[in-house]
Amino acid sequence: MNLLIALMNNTYANVQEEAMVADFKEMAGFILEFESIMVWGRENGRKEFFQQCSVTEVLEDKDETLEEIVLEKMTVMTQRINGLSTQVEVVESKQEEIAKQMQESIGLAGDKMNYRINELNKK
Repeated sequence: MNLLIALMNNTYANVQEEAMVADFKEMAGFILEFESIMVWGRENGRKEFFQQCSVTEVLEDKDETLEEIVLEKMTVMTQRINGLSTQVEVVESKQEEIAKQMQESIGLAGDKMNYRINELNKK
């Protein structure tokens, strides 16, 4: 009986290891397939993203139609996108200010360097 239990345990462990390898092989196959689909868009320089959608909710409230639910979710997504757009604008304006400050600093450093070179040339 102990021998049978040991054999079953060993078999179970082997199946688990092989299942993990099979899962990784399948995932690699999906990635290769996806890469072959997306290879045509690499040269355009744009970033493109793959989106996966899945149904996770069951409509329990029969008063609300699927169209209303989708419109509500789209409204929420639009508000989030607008919020992100505002944040991006703030970051871009700060980036422009920093760039101007850096250019001014570089200009001042260049002026100081030219002044010192002129002082050394006079001596």
